[in-house]
Amino acid sequence: MVNELTSLEVNQNPGNGVISNRMILGDLNAGCAYFPKKSTNKVFQAGWNWYIDRKEKTNTAAKSHCGYDRIILSDSLNQYYKGHGIYTPGIAQKVNNVWTADELNGVQVSDHFLVWVELGSSKQKKKIMITAASKPVLPTKKLKVFKQGNAQHVYINGANLQPVSTTVNVFIVPYSQTFNYKGGQTHALKDVRGQPTAVAISADGTLASDVEWSNPVKTNADAGLFNIVVDVNRDNQYNVADGDFSNHENQIDFIVVDGTEGHNQLVTLGDNGQVRELYNSGLAKNIYGLAKDLPASAEVDYYTVSKKLLPAGITTWEQAKALGTIELEKIAIPVNKLNGWILAPELTLQDKVNTTTIAPDGSFFESVWPNPYILLNMMAVDVEPPDPDYKESYVDPITDDSEPDVCAAAIDSMDLNFQAVCNFGNRFTDYYGTAFNLIIDVNRDGEFNQGDIIDTLDTGDMGEFFDNPSNITLGPANNGNAAVGEYKEFLNAKLSLNQPLAANDTYDAATQAASNEYLCSPTVPTQRFSAILSGSQIGYQVLNANDYEEARSITSGVYSYVNTDMTNLDVADNADVCITAENTITLKDLSTGKDARLLVKAPVIAVEGTHESLQHRNLCLMAESNLILAAGTAAAAPATGGLSVFLAGPLAAVLRISIVFPDMLVTMSP
Repeated sequence: MVNELTSLEVNQNPGNGVISNRMILGDLNAGCAYFPKKSTNKVFQAGWNWYIDRKEKTNTAAKSHCGYDRIILSDSLNQYYKGHGIYTPGIAQKVNNVWTADELNGVQVSDHFLVWVELGSSKQKKKIMITAASKPVLPTKKLKVFKQGNAQHVYINGANLQPVSTTVNVFIVPYSQTFNYKGGQTHALKDVRGQPTAVAISADGTLASDVEWSNPVKTNADAGLFNIVVDVNRDNQYNVADGDFSNHENQIDFIVVDGTEGHNQLVTLGDNGQVRELYNSGLAKNIYGLAKDLPASAEVDYYTVSKKLLPAGITTWEQAKALGTIELEKIAIPVNKLNGWILAPELTLQDKVNTTTIAPDGSFFESVWPNPYILLNMMAVDVEPPDPDYKESYVDPITDDSEPDVCAAAIDSMDLNFQAVCNFGNRFTDYYGTAFNLIIDVNRDGEFNQGDIIDTLDTGDMGEFFDNPSNITLGPANNGNAAVGEYKEFLNAKLSLNQPLAANDTYDAATQAASNEYLCSPTVPTQRFSAILSGSQIGYQVLNANDYEEARSITSGVYSYVNTDMTNLDVADNADVCITAENTITLKDLSTGKDARLLVKAPVIAVEGTHESLQHRNLCLMAESNLILAAGTAAAAPATGGLSVFLAGPLAAVLRISIVFPDMLVTMSP
């Protein structure tokens, strides 16, 4: 391998000492056992710049973690370097901590991930700016949150826009999670106002006049999420080849809210614009922060922090804030590190902190963690492993790309050096965990203290309500109580409702339905409040796509899927769990713990196998179109303690239900 790379360099060198714009990109087998660290000083000594670290994984082999694919730019071309990365979604993912290649139509998508590099000129970036103030649109006046029905107007202008002296169409379009504005797709454009605005780009790179949207509104179709797109050739199609552009590859430009922002000052949102507590990194494009009531037009810093990094003895964020001396840099994750591997002591503050200006109305809306899958696939360690001894025997001379990866055998060998050569080590989640919070450092002192805000759900009013022994349940009878508003926001976060509950203190029919989804009860009783409170410390969790899909021992939370086969699902004691799917959920051999409540909701629910439960548990199956109970399905539980089972939906194939214990209530409604 070393000789091959040396020959490649010679072939690319014209011999006069001047290497022109040259790039070497692709599968070079330049990693792990094929290309150990001690060999890296033997090739490409001068005039070349290497991207992708040897510890990064670029292949899909189950048990290796090697940077076989590389990007190498000559000095002359390197001046145009803008960024690079490794793209993994849809190519391979981890199952039980082992990588598995994805398939398409029964065929493996690829044995390597996609590596990419962006090259370009150093021209100032085009930027479209938004404000609620009248012209001129200035960066200090930018706004990203607009309140529906508040007589607000969206004004749009820009900076560094090209080509000058050209009339373009400016579109306001609903945000699409599936479209990438930096890709080569052609995308039909339809303005939410009915028609785009034709406007000229002035000689100074701004728009000749502001583009306006009077009294913006949100609908179920757009969820209040919007992008601004400039159509240069005015063909009502987006195509980068025509010079069309947007601010981001795939990110919401601004949101329109209905004026009921909720009880909590800071929450995190998913790509659907709803409050989320659990993210599938294989699907999440961005994790957003939404806040209100901050100092108007002030500069603030914000960090994504890991609960796992809190000092010993500090178990809650209330304790951390009261201490007032915890440095945010020490507990933050490197959300700005988009490639390489993570050696924690070498991380800088710039890897972790972001700064923004609060809008004139005190609102904050930013993508606080773009593309979480990138970090979740990185290696993360405190100390760089020593350079291992390398043996020629690690590489089978007849092995090539058509054979299994040589490092696939390393994990099963007894040779620790062989494993070290193949980069086995801690992953991002081993180091940082899966539970995170967003903290806005309002006073910008780098410490978590009074005045800073965090995205933990505030359930203080609920706690105060249930401290009164006479308050047994929270329901319609408690309308006008602040605890009702907190509970509604809690349900919104847990269930990520397509139509969020109104943030007021009225416990209406929609709230009852949402409560039934989460607790299998139209009201929240005192004994359930402990389960609710325990989860409020975590802002959100981020899981690898397959770790998310393979979650089988679960605690309180909401788990959302397209389709899922929940075999051997184990619901913990005292857990309140809601499992939803867009299409079908299959339950097989289910076990629910003591005092647990489980709701399963999907268009189609198929139930198979044996289901065991402990005392005082509640199982709700809510099938919107078809509930299928397979032949031989049985339910079993101790003779003591009741089990409530609620089955709702058309029973298209009820073949047999065996009840083998007393005290079980079965209610069926067609």
